Amino acid sequence: MLPDPPPPPARRDPRPAFPPPQQPGPRTATRNQRLTLVLGLLAAGLFLLWLFSTILTPFVLAGCIAYFLDPFATRMNRLGLSRGIAALLLVTALMALALLALLLLYPLVIAQVGTLLARLPSYVAGVGSAVQEALTALEQRFGPEAFDTRLRDRR
Repeated sequence: MLPDPPPPPARRDPRPAFPPPQQPGPRTATRNQRLTLVLGLLAAGLFLLWLFSTILTPFVLAGCIAYFLDPFATRMNRLGLSRGIAALLLVTALMALALLALLLLYPLVIAQVGTLLARLPSYVAGVGSAVQEALTALEQRFGPEAFDTRLRDRR
């Protein structure tokens, strides 16, 4: 009898016995990190709003006007006018209303300014007497050495 043939050489599995280390997955932030990020972005946004508030006012006003005039422009567009012509007509109508309001309110504003200018000296005298009374009360409470002599001389 013949000896058994040797077994075939073992085939190596192309996969390693242990998987290689995987690349790190997406990093997730902790709850405190997310909260800090949100609060920081909110603070930065509020700071920018405060910083640019004088510049942003006309843009906010224009956005409000556009928001309220959009339904009218859409309606005019459905009636057959182009969007540009509808916007031009709406802006012209808005300017006409503003001019009409100015012309109607102008006499009232002039009368109010005239009344203010007529009463202004009495307002100034009233404020001056109130300040003098407050200075007298403070001088009595804290003593005459607490006030500068120039303040006493103005009475």
